[in-house]
Amino acid sequence: AGAGASAYGNKPADTQYSASSDTVAPAGGDGSARVRELDERERTLQRREAELARREAQLGVGARVKNWPSRYFAIAYHNIAEEIPEGSRRAVHLAHYSFILLVVALSYNFLFAASAMFFTRGKFSAWLMAAIYLFLGVPGAYYLWYRRVYNACKNDSALMFTWFFLVYLFHILFCIYAVIAPSGLFGTATYSLTGVMSMISAFGEPNGNALGGIYVIGFMLFAMELLLSLYVMRQVYSAFRSSGHTIADARNEAAREGVRASV
Repeated sequence: AGAGASAYGNKPADTQYSASSDTVAPAGGDGSARVRELDERERTLQRREAELARREAQLGVGARVKNWPSRYFAIAYHNIAEEIPEGSRRAVHLAHYSFILLVVALSYNFLFAASAMFFTRGKFSAWLMAAIYLFLGVPGAYYLWYRRVYNACKNDSALMFTWFFLVYLFHILFCIYAVIAPSGLFGTATYSLTGVMSMISAFGEPNGNALGGIYVIGFMLFAMELLLSLYVMRQVYSAFRSSGHTIADARNEAAREGVRASV
């Protein structure tokens, strides 16, 4: 009887073990592999953050003083040689040149849209549009794409790289629009952008050679900005790939950030 009871008692245990095995097995498949992969990526990111914190401590980040764009009007600390890894420095330098050239092009555009208005060639609306391009475009470019690519390379962040690509694509489209300067399209006033169409209109005005020459220079600035921007996009993508990142990494990083924000 005792043996029978023992045998009877073991059978449910076997059944329970088997049921447990049947339950656990699916969880140990693709789901657990995915969890391990995300955990490994999280540990890698933590190691990178720790390494960055160590480097910053060695460089004395706490004592750093804001130095950009100038020491008289500084909004951020900016040092590509110290903060950006060597493999990404060229891309960040080129993005910096692109930002500076955009500032020059929009400033020139604003000044000579005003000149066109004062010489009775343009209208107040053209000058107002040029002012909007300058005073919204410059801080927008800094915060929406230049600072993003700077921090993406500094922190080795796939998500920041992806945001840069999306925003910088719109920047390139604006450069194409500025080079053409289609009058009347999207409410574009004549002479609000120193592009091809405005240049042609200026030369067509009576005694418009001087104004036309001024707009030639503006057109060249926007054209150079467009060509440089295309090259920057290529170089930043190369830095993105050489860092071992993929679009899947950006999605995973976005998912982690979402989880952190919800906690």
